[in-house]
Parts: sequence; C-alpha cells; structure tokens
Amino acid sequence: MNLIATIYVGIKRIVYNHLILCCFLNLTDGDTSILDSVKDKVNILIQRCLWHIPYQARHVLWQDGVKRKGKEWLHVISELMEICAIRPLVDCQKTIEKMIESKRKRLEEVIKYCLSKGCFIP
Repeated sequence: MNLIATIYVGIKRIVYNHLILCCFLNLTDGDTSILDSVKDKVNILIQRCLWHIPYQARHVLWQDGVKRKGKEWLHVISELMEICAIRPLVDCQKTIEKMIESKRKRLEEVIKYCLSKGCFIP
C-alpha cells in the first residue's frame, strides 16, 4: 500500500474504530506479518500508526527529491501532522464525523498538491 493510501485508510479508521465491535485492532508501522498467523481466526482491522504517517512521509519526500524544510516539504509535513492529530477530549459523534470530513478534504488537497509538484507518484 502506498503512503497516500495508507494515510487515507488510517484516517478513515479513526471513525470506524468507534463503530465496529468484536474486532481485533492492530496498530502498526506497516508490518502486517501478524496476518499470517491469525487471519482466518479473527476479524482484523489494520490501522497505520498515525505517528508514522508524517514521519514516513519525510522519507518519501526525500526519495522524491523534495528539499528538506523547503516550502513544499514544510507544507506537506505540517498538513499531515494536523490531519493525523487526535483530539482526545472530543466525545460527540457528530463532531467526530465533521472532523473526519474536514480531515478527508484536507488530505485530498495534500494529495492534489503533491501530485502537482511531482511527489508521491508511484
């Protein structure tokens, strides 16, 4: 799964983790080897650790030749940090849904920005 897909899935899971019961949730830095031993026994949700999303984006930007702490780098990393930030005191379902909607829109804008700059193209 590429970084953009991982980011989207990670954020999407924030909402679903509160709605789906009786599942095993695996927070991971991307390693899915646990699936080999338990995939037929339990329903597993894989969620990319939200800390790793902006952290690993730094490496991907470097691979794409984006200057560290340059304008593009700062824009992408700061947006990803905001998108991935969890607000622990929010307990209203409607508020959470609006936050997810807002984060999804921001993520789509980051993706468009990256594509326009030639970043994250597989």
